[in-house]
Amino acid sequence: MKEIGANSTRDYHTIIIGAGATGLALANMLAASGLPCLVLERELSPAPSFRNSRAIGIMPPSLAILDRYGIAEPLLRFGVRVHGAVAHGRRCVIGRITLERLTHRFPFVLSLPQAVTESVLAECLAKSRSAEVRRGMEFIGLRERDDCVEARVRNLAAGAIETFRARYLAGCDGMHSAVRESAGLRFRGGIYPVSFCMADYTDRTGWGDEAHFFFTERGLLESFPLPGGRRRWNVSRRPHGPTEAENFLAREVRRRCGIGLKPADRVFQAFYRVYHYRVERYYRGRVLLAGDAAHIMSPIGGQGMNTGFADAEAAALLLTRDANGEKAFDVYHACRSTAARAARRRAALAMLAGTLRGRFFSALRNSLLWIFLRALSKKIPGYCTMLTIPWADPAIRYRDRIGRTAGGKPEHSK
Repeated sequence: MKEIGANSTRDYHTIIIGAGATGLALANMLAASGLPCLVLERELSPAPSFRNSRAIGIMPPSLAILDRYGIAEPLLRFGVRVHGAVAHGRRCVIGRITLERLTHRFPFVLSLPQAVTESVLAECLAKSRSAEVRRGMEFIGLRERDDCVEARVRNLAAGAIETFRARYLAGCDGMHSAVRESAGLRFRGGIYPVSFCMADYTDRTGWGDEAHFFFTERGLLESFPLPGGRRRWNVSRRPHGPTEAENFLAREVRRRCGIGLKPADRVFQAFYRVYHYRVERYYRGRVLLAGDAAHIMSPIGGQGMNTGFADAEAAALLLTRDANGEKAFDVYHACRSTAARAARRRAALAMLAGTLRGRFFSALRNSLLWIFLRALSKKIPGYCTMLTIPWADPAIRYRDRIGRTAGGKPEHSK
């Protein structure tokens, strides 16, 4: 295979590997400061909006983060604002969660397929003169020098290996991160003993913008509104259950909540397993990790992508200062690992509560939920929307800490 020397046509401040939600958010944030960045993505084209969209909820802290960079407004135009949720038991409503009373600028969860979110992020980035996105570029290795990082990539269209150079490199390339592997950072975790089936259907429930959760003896059923008059259904299942039948989800929805879904209304259906992983360290030298490259958690609760958005801003605050030095990167590691640990614990608790099966355990869980929803009614909305996650919005304390470790005056959020 032909190899091309270091690309010298442009000096980049940061190379970002991965054009997912975290990578594109980071690129937008760096571009807002006028820093030249290059996003390299293996896939030749983005996935259609109905695929690769397990994450559909953008939490209030993430909307506040994205709003600082002019990204929240276009997302709000596309998404559905979920102002509340209803929890159902076997025969009755356990309780309701109302988000409208949150003391936050965005008192709701924005429901939007991840692929649409990524499309909006890409369109915003395309307006910048500081950022460049190149697709069909497979990262294969890196080499760190005293004042820069070199990224070796395989140009899938040209059949050649190219080298790009920048001051920093950010690995936002997902669970199977090649950047993480090249940097020698260990990724520890495992797989939950449960799997899920999700599907999008035309919404004929009449539930409007409410989310609904059914805690049943057969397991959890989740239902969220989506743009375009659709609704996402998500059901837990045994990992080694019956063959994945074409009508599996519709059958389980009828069994767990009594609603019949029409085959003609289905947009797509997918089965998936759930993992939990964490990286031992968020950086090495001039290379840092963000998003799923650094942490994987249960999708129940919608915290994975949102933790990635906070990673992106924390990384941007670090990189825009050129805060080279172990102390500054240590702050990034400490803050983001603390936030991810809290999010993973909450996701694991939600996974446990949602996947209990059988009449006894289901009744016990639902009784506890009934008590919690009443005794902690004022705290639960903030808990469910990640407002109580440490460092969920990195703009203030984190910015000041980076300023001190970088030897400069701390900036203040807009």
